[in-house]
Amino acid sequence: MHQVIRLVAGLAGAAAFAAVVPVATVATAQASPTQPMGLSACLQEVHDRGYDVGPKVTAACHIAADNPLSAPHQAACTLALVDIGVDNDTAGGACIAASWPGVSKP
Repeated sequence: MHQVIRLVAGLAGAAAFAAVVPVATVATAQASPTQPMGLSACLQEVHDRGYDVGPKVTAACHIAADNPLSAPHQAACTLALVDIGVDNDTAGGACIAASWPGVSKP
């Protein structure tokens, strides 16, 4: 039950951030030809918050990065990251970054 409450709180934070994202400035980051910009942003967000980035984090980030602008895929990405031990705020922010490629946080 506690994890469900944490997930709902994280998703609420992600939704609030998503409302701000469209007015953010366009990022100058470049994606490699084999790695979508959204995926890179997600992986970087998780790494910058002190988590190890491996195959499970990459797979979770792919859920949102491969389905840009999809709220259900953002939620699935967030849940996958939380399930492997990433905190809700980091997971939500990373999955939004994956789903909104080319947009930086304000």
